[in-house]
Amino acid sequence: MEKTSEVLNGCIEKIKVSSAEIVVHGTKDKPYYEIKYRDLSDGQIHEGYSSYNLDYVFGWLEECFEIMHEKDADRMSISEQVKEMSSIQPNVFEKVKAENIEIVVHGTTEKPYYEIKYFDLSDKQYHIGYSSYDLDNVFRWKEEYFEIVNEAADTIETHPQSWRR
Repeated sequence: MEKTSEVLNGCIEKIKVSSAEIVVHGTKDKPYYEIKYRDLSDGQIHEGYSSYNLDYVFGWLEECFEIMHEKDADRMSISEQVKEMSSIQPNVFEKVKAENIEIVVHGTTEKPYYEIKYFDLSDKQYHIGYSSYDLDNVFRWKEEYFEIVNEAADTIETHPQSWRR
């Protein structure tokens, strides 16, 4: 494995951000990773530091970014989400209607942990869940449990204060 620092070309100064996460695009057979971050210098959300190699992207996240503060987060397991949904509508399953749905990556290069981050139109909040160490499962859940209502909407800029784990 090539050393990540050789690819980084050294970051002269870390980018100060309020949040940064790795998002997954592409397909389960050829995932493409990039860092999505809120830069404190301009308050905007940016995407970059992209690669098909997750090792590189984890390296950039560690070497090039300084998170100035993090929000407390509660993660809800899939079984808790299903239980919550079934208590609201027993024996009826309806896909989550969502704008802006992404697969984000946490963990380490050796053991990446994938989660679905989505803006739920029913409560106008961001949620993170449907999580697994197996990327195939997360792609499958994205297809099975979500209906994308307005994929082109820039809900990150519209609702940044509503992120919730």
